[in-house]
Amino acid sequence: MPDYLTPEQRSIQMGKIRGKNTKPETIVYRYLRNQKIYFQKHYRTKFGFVVDIALPRKKRVVFIDGDFWHGRTVGRLVERRGKEDFWTKKILRNVERDLEQAELMESEGWSIVRVWSSELMRVSTRESKLEEIGEFLLNGFRHQRAGESS
Repeated sequence: MPDYLTPEQRSIQMGKIRGKNTKPETIVYRYLRNQKIYFQKHYRTKFGFVVDIALPRKKRVVFIDGDFWHGRTVGRLVERRGKEDFWTKKILRNVERDLEQAELMESEGWSIVRVWSSELMRVSTRESKLEEIGEFLLNGFRHQRAGESS
């Protein structure tokens, strides 16, 4: 499927996508502050990458993953564009990188929770996801996405 925008127009569009302080992140930050839960946002790990929320002393991190960028709908992308498409390759590499980062952190004793941004934006699932994040940060309760195993 060819791009209907020129490379310059596409560059402008992609440049508008924020990587920090997104709407789902601000929802979580506000909730945690209201619950008086201490956290560090945009924490740079010793491994050289940044996590959305961290408690370094307790070795707990939360990733708030955008559905498109972190591959929630990668199956549809592969189906529509094929495995050789630029965006398909990019998203598949993002998914691979996410797994590598999680394995690296877990091997160093970190506990990780990943949440889809759509779960935070959807009113019907927001409260339960926020409570899961708060419970994890306070007490170390660890949940996983559906279909994942330890």
